[in-house]
Amino acid sequence: MKWTRIYSLYNKNKWKSSKILLLFIMVSVILTVGISLSIPQVISGMEEYLTGQAKEMNQGDLKIITAFSSQPFDTRVEELQADGYEVSVSEVYSISVKYHSNKLFCQLLVGDYELGAEEILLSKEIAAKLGLGVGDSLTIMDQSYLITGVEQGAYGVDATSEMFGYVKVSEFDSYNLLATTRIFYLKGTDIDRVKEELSELVPQYTYTTVADQEENTRQKLNMNLLALSTLNTMSILMSILSTISTIVMIIIERQKDIAIMKLISIGNRSIMKAFRAELKLMLLVPLAIGSCLSIPLAQYLLQLKQVKIERYHFEYAILGFVLYAFIYFIFVNIATGVIGAIKPLSVLKNEKVSWKKAVIRIVFSSFLFTLISLIGYSIFIGKGSAMVSSFAIIIFILIFFLITLLIIRLAVTFKPRNQMLRYTVKSLRSNSFSFALTVLSIALTIWFVLFGFSMETTCKESYNSSVQDKISYNYMMVSDDVAGSELELNSYKDVEGYTKLSREIGTYYNEVDSSGRAIILCGIDKEFYTQQFALLEGEDVFEGSEQEILISDKFSGQVEKSVGDTLELLVNNRKESYRIKGIYESGGVNDNFILKARGREASWQNVLFLIKADTEDFLTDIKDASFVDINVMGEAILKMLNDFLLVFKYLCGICIVAAILFNSNMIYMNHCNSERESAIIRALGLGKGFLYQSAMLRFGTSLVLSLIIALGLYGIILKTALSVTLGAELTLSIYALRLPILFVLIIAAAYCLLSFYLIRRTEGYEVLREQV
Repeated sequence: MKWTRIYSLYNKNKWKSSKILLLFIMVSVILTVGISLSIPQVISGMEEYLTGQAKEMNQGDLKIITAFSSQPFDTRVEELQADGYEVSVSEVYSISVKYHSNKLFCQLLVGDYELGAEEILLSKEIAAKLGLGVGDSLTIMDQSYLITGVEQGAYGVDATSEMFGYVKVSEFDSYNLLATTRIFYLKGTDIDRVKEELSELVPQYTYTTVADQEENTRQKLNMNLLALSTLNTMSILMSILSTISTIVMIIIERQKDIAIMKLISIGNRSIMKAFRAELKLMLLVPLAIGSCLSIPLAQYLLQLKQVKIERYHFEYAILGFVLYAFIYFIFVNIATGVIGAIKPLSVLKNEKVSWKKAVIRIVFSSFLFTLISLIGYSIFIGKGSAMVSSFAIIIFILIFFLITLLIIRLAVTFKPRNQMLRYTVKSLRSNSFSFALTVLSIALTIWFVLFGFSMETTCKESYNSSVQDKISYNYMMVSDDVAGSELELNSYKDVEGYTKLSREIGTYYNEVDSSGRAIILCGIDKEFYTQQFALLEGEDVFEGSEQEILISDKFSGQVEKSVGDTLELLVNNRKESYRIKGIYESGGVNDNFILKARGREASWQNVLFLIKADTEDFLTDIKDASFVDINVMGEAILKMLNDFLLVFKYLCGICIVAAILFNSNMIYMNHCNSERESAIIRALGLGKGFLYQSAMLRFGTSLVLSLIIALGLYGIILKTALSVTLGAELTLSIYALRLPILFVLIIAAAYCLLSFYLIRRTEGYEVLREQV
């Protein structure tokens, strides 16, 4: 009989009886295809937009960021200006801005921005945090400005300003503030030659052309792609597992029908073709929906990033539909291969069918083709990094799956005396592979929740905690009224103490390797040194000679200098030589501070207070001062993560939905697999209460194992990332995990209720009658 005839008489009429299982496949495919095809559209849209904005973001043909002064550089820039190049300069200050009760650290850029004396521009981050917009006013120190614009991108700023946010003005009385950075903007011809010439003069400066800005954009997008590819890989894996397991479940449910077809001389090939036609036709609808869904999803995600796109990438949706149709059709062919394992006489005699060889073949073929599919997807989006990250995730998940399977098989080796426990252990032993898959799928759901909704807070808390463990202060303050500020600080009980530094900005220049960097020489009076720096090596500030200095551990590593070496510093246009007598721990804050005892003849200028306080109440009464909360570093990390993972977070939410559907599918399939055993339990008079207890025990076990796997994976990845990128130790708090824990408990309760519902609705003993 031809397969078309079989399809028309049998498969076509079976859709209704398998509608629940087929629905799980359809929803899973829609979400997976929608996510996968939206990713290249998002990346392409962001790349086109940001590349088009490169010149505006650079604010000139060449942007030069200088952390210290260089007379040869300044002279050459003046010569270029005389030759017709347009040159403008901005000075960068670290400040805190106030608005009502808000105090916010940011960078102040003072330069020629075509603004009036009392006008100001804000970065979008600062405007959003302060709740300000065009037409509002903002006070910096005691100078009031009218907001005339909010910049949506980081236009012509340094990395610190991009990280913390910034404000721009054309005029500003700097008070006691030190300009930490100068930014030069050059416009003219033959800019690559100018860049090369200036970089030979001072190689330590940062030089960025428009082409460099475009390349930096591509690198950032590649980092985004790595995170998105991780999600995409997990989504594809869940969809593939769901599709294959559901197809196998459908075939097992229809094994008697298939056995009868074989007995009336219908060949395996015809039966497989009919089943494949049924499943492929069913898949066409979700594939089409998912492909179309990717377009509005990509538009929405781009709007979240405030990216304006000129055109929509319909080609990704069309070509993606073809690619995923091919991929899913191959997996349908692989899964339906299990039909060959059905022996008609064995089925009709109620003998147990051996699926082992067929399952092994399916697993091997699926794993191999999954790798091929991910390679195909990487070629489709044109990013090799996506393939590398995908392979790494697959290997990682495979290792965790095998470990989980091993733990389960070891755990069920014991033989409990309790009847319910004995039944549960036997059930787990016979379905260990399926149970391990359930554990892994729940673990992935928890993993999505943790990374989507807890990682930002965890990184912030970890970094702040690591910094506070290394330094003795949590606020920095610059004041125009030093004496008045001291009186206020001494009057507050919540201020434990403070150290007062007299600062001079300078430059360290090493002629051996032509390296140079900005430094701040800090004079300390013993009377005002209550919040001491942690000494790691050598002598402290007031030991030895006044002409000896302390440098930070980070600075020591950067310039390759240790205790006993000499530093040549240029401070206030005078060259000074100092011997290093000690190294202190900076905690990654103010690494370029060089500490020395303040000479009695030195005046208190450019004073910086390092304050240790239990609360920030003291900030409200001190006037004409600028504050920095050390925790602002954690806020900056949070901002970087928000920028980097905004799209990641939303796709995590979609993956959570996909994971919940997959887990529900697994629960339903496990229920179908154990229907006969459940009927026997009820027939023996043990009742549904027995089944409820067993289900609760199985689910409790799977939840505990899933939590261990998810938290372990989450902890390992974050611990490694924090250590490598920020030098911080991982800190997990209930505050950071509260929402994920609540969400997981809700999901767990829903799964439990679903299991109970499936048990409760099971009536009769038809399953047993069919087997006799």
